[in-house]
Amino acid sequence: MKASGLCMVMLPLVTLLAGCCAMGGGYSSPLGSRPGSIVADGTYGTGGTPAFVRFEGTDVEVLGQVQAEGHSETTLGIISSGDNGYAKVLDAARKKYPDFNGVINLQYDVQYNNICGGALVERVTTKIEGTVIKYRNVKK
Repeated sequence: MKASGLCMVMLPLVTLLAGCCAMGGGYSSPLGSRPGSIVADGTYGTGGTPAFVRFEGTDVEVLGQVQAEGHSETTLGIISSGDNGYAKVLDAARKKYPDFNGVINLQYDVQYNNICGGALVERVTTKIEGTVIKYRNVKK
């Protein structure tokens, strides 16, 4: 009787773990290892060398740097919420420099956390930094 009770507990547990192990996502790269299939907690850059824009002359004024952070979460793969987009850094620039024209030279870091390959819970925090600019002599 004890053996069948143990089997009834172990079989669902082994099935759950096997399913979680098979779900792994991502890939290994110079940016970091792929997220773990059962539990993940890591920070990843989103690309290799960022493309930086350099201006020569006086048509652009560099106003300064801004930083923003966005968060999103998915639960059970069916309920999600949050905002990790470019709009976050634009909002930060708008608050600090109301008359800006754009944000360039963006750099991202993404912190990724999951349980069971994201099937149970997945959380992503994106940190964005960029250079705020204003064009001179622009006719409106």
